[in-house]
Parts: sequence; C-alpha cells; structure tokens
Amino acid sequence: MRIRGGKNCRLLLVGANYYLERELSHAARMVGVEMEVFPAHRHAHDFGTALLEHMRRFRPDAVLSVNARGLGNWTELPDVLGRMGAALCVWFIDSPEHFVSGSVPDSENLLLFTCERQAMPLLQAWGGRRVHYLPLAADAARLHGQEDRFLPEAEITASFLGVTWTEKKALCLRNGRFPRFILRRYRELGRRFAAAPEPSVLAFLTREEPAFVDAARNALGSERLRDLCILICWEANTAKRVPMVRALLPFAPVIAGDAYWKQHIPDDACARLHPPIGYYAPDLFNFYRHSRVNLNVSSAQLPTATTQRIFDVPSAGGFVISDHKEQIAECFDIGTEAVTFSRTDEIGPLVEYYAANREAAGNVVANARRRILAEHTYGHRLQAIVRAVQE
Repeated sequence: MRIRGGKNCRLLLVGANYYLERELSHAARMVGVEMEVFPAHRHAHDFGTALLEHMRRFRPDAVLSVNARGLGNWTELPDVLGRMGAALCVWFIDSPEHFVSGSVPDSENLLLFTCERQAMPLLQAWGGRRVHYLPLAADAARLHGQEDRFLPEAEITASFLGVTWTEKKALCLRNGRFPRFILRRYRELGRRFAAAPEPSVLAFLTREEPAFVDAARNALGSERLRDLCILICWEANTAKRVPMVRALLPFAPVIAGDAYWKQHIPDDACARLHPPIGYYAPDLFNFYRHSRVNLNVSSAQLPTATTQRIFDVPSAGGFVISDHKEQIAECFDIGTEAVTFSRTDEIGPLVEYYAANREAAGNVVANARRRILAEHTYGHRLQAIVRAVQE
C-alpha cells in the first residue's frame, strides 16, 4: 500500500497524554505533514467506534502510536485499518518488552519502529514483518530563541536529573505479589542485567537462568512474568545509575530527582538535592543551561541506544557527558559534537576539564546543535516514518 507523499500525507496520532505527542505535532507542522490527534484516553469504552468515526472524517494514510499506548487490544487493528486504506505505525521509544507480551499482530499493514537497534530481531521474532530502526531526536520548536544560549559562567558545576527508580520498583513489588524465591534474587539479577548485551530481560534470563525462568513462568503466568522483567529492569537501572551519579560528588552536584537519593549519598557529601523536574516543565531547559556539565546515564534495557537527554541538553544550550553508546557515535562525532565515557572513573576528569574549559564545552554544544538541526529533529524522524509507509 502506498500513501500520498509530501504535504498531502495525513497521519492520525493516537493521543494518550504521553511522551512525544507534542513533539510529533510540532514536527508535522514544520515538515508539511497533515496530522490530527485522536484522543484515545477519552474513549476507553468506545475506542473502536470513535477511532473509525475519526478516520472516516480525516481519512489518514496511517495511524501512529508511541509505545502502542492508547491501542488497547490491537490484534485486529492493522487489518481493520488496511481495509480503510491506512497503515498502523507503532514507534517503541523504550524496550518493546515493557509494552508487548511476546507477540505483535502478523500483518503486512503493521510497521514497527524502535529506537534500539538490537530490539529489531526481537520484534521480528514476535511476528513483526516490517521493522525499522528509528532513534530519538530533538524538538526543533525548542531550539530557537535567547533562552537556549550557552552560558560560559553557568553557576552549577555538575548536575544529574533523574530518579532512583525506588517508587517504580515498590509499585512492581506491590502489584506483582512475587513468591519468595523471586524476592531473594531480583536485585542480583538486576545488577547482572545492567551489564547484559541484550535489550530483553526475558532473553537474558532464558540464557543465564533457564531454571529460574521456568519456575517464574509456572508461578506467575505471562502477565506477571512481564511485571517481573520490568522490576529487574528498574533494578538494573538503579545499579547502573547510582555509581555514576556518585562520581559527581567531588563537584558538589545538584541532583534533581526523588528523595530516595538520600539513601545512596553519604551524609557528609556536598550534593544538593532538588525536587524532580518534569520533562515538559518550563524549568527543564534552564536547568540544563545553568549546569556546566550535565551527566546522562543511558537505560540498561537499551544496550546501544541513548536517551532523549543527549538531544535535549545541547538543544537547551547546555553541555552533557554520557556513558558511551553506539547510537551516540552514529548520530554525532565523538569529541567534537558529543563527549562520552566508557568507565565510571572517567567521569571525574571529564567534569573537571569541561567545567574549567568553557570554550571547549561551548564548541561541543554549538557543533551538536548544528548536527541536530541538520539531521536529528523529530521532523526528520517523521519524514522517515512517512517514507517507510510509502515503501
């Protein structure tokens, strides 16, 4: 199936009050793609009827969902949309394992996109026929204006923005009602998964602990087994994040996150704890700009992909260092457009150098912004989605 190209292309975005909806709407206006938002979160009880009514009125060429949010049980949806002349596109911006239970609809009319290259074989094994690699990007609408200028005299030496995952782990434990043999081992398994080469916790457990997986599957069933995988993933992110944030302590960092950071920081440390800053909070970009060095720590469940922060911090006029990921090297020139580290003990020297050498930091920020505007905005990603549907 082919769709109309250029300015006549129409996309219907499934709205669920979720990440990237605002960015994709901005991008559509900037690249000339007609887009409307279907508010799926308002149609929990009449989703199918309301969606079809919206489609008959708008006549989109494709329906787009982020992380399959708002789709409910979407087994038949690709073929239903196909009969109306539209494709279904799902863009996973995190591990697909968090949102899909081991299978996707077997349809030529379904296009799957993932920000993690190593998740492509997983989606294909689950039945995906048309699977594409699509990294995150920057919202070009946030890249212009006086508020995004680099600040040579930024007053914060180093900072980190993010939580400890404690509350999410507590929720998983409360809802999962896991048996004792799981409670005894999930922390250890999380620490091991933090260093694993695959994006799937279940694949890691099947390879490393097949007897544990069999016992867990028998005790939990498929849905609660997925909850266990998510719990292990959050534990892995804690295990990865905490040592890297601790490496900032000699520089009296500002840590914007949950109150549980107090459990991971010595009482005599000079760190300043700041309340969490939401992704769409008006203060977010100011926070990035007013820190001489922002620390980014990538997600354990995305072994080669980076996070939104790698694009957002330079967009804000801020400087960022990150644990090295293949995707950062694909998107930027390491050293001139991005700065990465391979070991935790490299964080301190990088902070010390770039906090003092502001011209060097400013050059990296300027180069990164030029690269982002040229290749890595959500307008570029939306155009890639349109091209994939047209194939």
